[in-house]
Amino acid sequence: MKAGQAKEVVLAAVSQNGEALGFADESMQSDADIVLAAVKENSWALRFADPKLLADKDFMTEAVRQRGMTLSYAARYLQDDKGLVLAAVAQDGLSLRHASAALAANR
Repeated sequence: MKAGQAKEVVLAAVSQNGEALGFADESMQSDADIVLAAVKENSWALRFADPKLLADKDFMTEAVRQRGMTLSYAARYLQDDKGLVLAAVAQDGLSLRHASAALAANR
């Protein structure tokens, strides 16, 4: 199977069940398109993502716009980023509990 075909198969799988990301090859777990498709279906799928994505502000901004609670998986320094936290809270107010203590106290 060619790489493009494999990506299509994994995209289809994670679109149906985000948890399928846990069974995908590591190269697929570091592919932003695939991981965002998994997050759209199930925010918990982010626990299978490559840690580099969790530390990438652009990627995490897209993730929290889909599901605010994905802020809980963001790298600690991003949980202290006002813009990212505001985007998460706009999508799901309860995500504020995953912001840094300093930002959460600054309601």
